[in-house]
Amino acid sequence: MSGPVVRSPSKCLTATRDTAHETVAELAAASGVVALCLSEDSDTVEVADRGRRLRSMHHGAVLVNHGTGLPQAARELAQLAAAHGAHVVDSPVSGGHAVAVARQLTTMGGGQSAMERVTPVFETDSRPWQRPLTPGRTAASAEDRTGR
Repeated sequence: MSGPVVRSPSKCLTATRDTAHETVAELAAASGVVALCLSEDSDTVEVADRGRRLRSMHHGAVLVNHGTGLPQAARELAQLAAAHGAHVVDSPVSGGHAVAVARQLTTMGGGQSAMERVTPVFETDSRPWQRPLTPGRTAASAEDRTGR
């Protein structure tokens, strides 16, 4: 795995002051929402748990998992986060390069009320799609089959 990627803030954050942090753990401690988008479930757990992101996040913060993985891994991540007082939104993203450039990705989400907290962030570059009590991985599978 490579090091952290720092992206410029979206339009919803332009009024927010940027603050530099020495480590990703410090950044996680200062953030109400931390998003990961890794290709392997094991990498997501490694970064979130053993990489100290979850331990660094404040109580009630939200970890968003944009990676594509298995439902069991999403449940495991939610259990790990709960042990640290954080919430998880299981939120795979669907689209392609052209869709991403047009800011029209489909962001599926599952994670109870935490989804409501991150929806305004998702709306800056995607079309959030939530089904009550449906984990995002299951929603992604349904989206792939229906072509939504």
